[in-house]
Amino acid sequence: MAAFYDLTCAKVFGLASCVLKDPAQAEEVVLDTFLQVWQEAGRYSEQKAGPMAWLLMMARSRAIDRLRSTKHAALQCDLADYEDVLADPAASPEETAISDERGRLVRAGLARLPAIERQKLSLAYFKGLSQSEIAAHCGMPLGTVKTHIRNGMAKLSAWLAEHAELSLDERA
Repeated sequence: MAAFYDLTCAKVFGLASCVLKDPAQAEEVVLDTFLQVWQEAGRYSEQKAGPMAWLLMMARSRAIDRLRSTKHAALQCDLADYEDVLADPAASPEETAISDERGRLVRAGLARLPAIERQKLSLAYFKGLSQSEIAAHCGMPLGTVKTHIRNGMAKLSAWLAEHAELSLDERA
């Protein structure tokens, strides 16, 4: 566990810092995350996610929980904030290249969305806000927010399906 912590704590802290914008709270999220890893290690399944993805998903959840509980209001989302944080230092060069390509595709797909859909998806997926919280923050009806998120996800999914295949074909 000590070796795993040493290899990954900086990434967990970085992710928590990006979400919370408060180093003290981010440190607490790091502690909460590794406590959860210790308690739930027996339930880890490599078929569902790699170790770093599993760890960062836990950290993201803990950070979002803390953000919601303290009513933190930093809602501006810059996708570039997450690029360095989500890179896996233990990944092979091939895995890193594939991850970089996926990230590039997602960023390109998000950039093609209308600004209003991109904003709603960013608030939901990168800031962890619920649809109700997004509606309140944006001063929009909940149904409108749900429609923007659903439409954005559908467009992004279709774009990624088309361009991921092209990208894979180009490598072959």
